[in-house]
Amino acid sequence: MSDRSEPIPGATSGVDILSEMLRALRLTGGMRYDATLSAPWGFEVPEQKNRAPFYIVTQGQCLIELAGPGTDGGRPSCGRLAAGDLAMLPMGGPHVLKDAAGSQVVPFASFMARANSSGIRPTISHGGDGPSTNLLVGEFRFGSPLTSAALVGIDPIIITRSINDETPPTFEPILRALCREQRSNLPGSRAATEELVKLLFIHVLRNEMARRRREPGSCKGTSLALTFDPSLRGVAELLHRFPEKPWTVAALAEEASMSRTSFAVKFTETTGMAPFAYLTHVRMLNAIELLSTTTYTLEEIADRVGYGSEAAFSAAFKREIGVAPGAYRRSRVSVEAGA
Repeated sequence: MSDRSEPIPGATSGVDILSEMLRALRLTGGMRYDATLSAPWGFEVPEQKNRAPFYIVTQGQCLIELAGPGTDGGRPSCGRLAAGDLAMLPMGGPHVLKDAAGSQVVPFASFMARANSSGIRPTISHGGDGPSTNLLVGEFRFGSPLTSAALVGIDPIIITRSINDETPPTFEPILRALCREQRSNLPGSRAATEELVKLLFIHVLRNEMARRRREPGSCKGTSLALTFDPSLRGVAELLHRFPEKPWTVAALAEEASMSRTSFAVKFTETTGMAPFAYLTHVRMLNAIELLSTTTYTLEEIADRVGYGSEAAFSAAFKREIGVAPGAYRRSRVSVEAGA
């Protein structure tokens, strides 16, 4: 067990784990198009890497379902949406939208070929002569290689109902404001839309975690579950505030007032990651931030995120991110220069 007779300065100060997740994701987003769809209709969307498409039903109803094999662990793979509902696919998995179960679907490329880009936003009209459904289609974009780790355990489809006693009262006003800006040509509408989309993402995740917390045993398998577990929340806050410290499982278990074995099992069951995998995730989050926003040397960054040498840091970074830290920094500079 590590000897830490000196208290950690400010250790009681809380860390907002959801904000840390958003920082890890490097979240941006925007609206893509308005769709007016008349039954029968359907389209299939392929996998979207580093993107989370979302759909807001403003009129009518539709069915959304994952394409391909069924999901694991009994997590939701389909749902029916009504006016005012939103569906998001956090990991961008392939999926189908259609008016009814038996309707034929067209590939997404064929669907997009019908887009009319002459107005404020692209519009699409598609389908037959039946009842109409209107969709606003947008996407959340993730600029971080840590996206998969940050979103581990999140359901493949998240549906938020606006007409629901359990939905926060702030959700519907955000949707209304987003719909207004989407159809507006006022100055700043694009910037307003992008900020509202980010706010929407936060509210969708908040609502989803609140829903899972109400259901016994379902608020597990994701790092956000740490927010709701009093025995582990303090440990997570320490890891986020002091990733550079030479943590051991025994020391973390002591912080949680648990045995080493009980702590390791509970942490893994709760977050979907072993304690040191989570610590590595936090260290990589900080490393990416420092590589992207500072001129610190690799040796300085290694020291700030908890590695004893530049070589150890570089090896860990390449193992987790897929490229060496110097190459990652150069790629970020290139991307920002071309923005």
